[in-house]
Amino acid sequence: GDEFALMVDANQAFTVAGACRRAYAYRDLDLGWLEEPLPAEDLGGHVELAAKAVMPIAVGESLYHPSHFR
Repeated sequence: GDEFALMVDANQAFTVAGACRRAYAYRDLDLGWLEEPLPAEDLGGHVELAAKAVMPIAVGESLYHPSHFR
């Protein structure tokens, strides 16, 4: 069909608290994902957010150096 996923791209602009508030506010929008809500290197923050959000959290677009994957 002509179905597509809606998403929100935050471009690494939020804090963990801000991203959690927004994920809660967006919960009924049936988003396909929330993209780059936090600075890419904030792995702990992404784990915390993913545990609280109902939509998938997309990250990794800005991870490109081997040190980012350690």
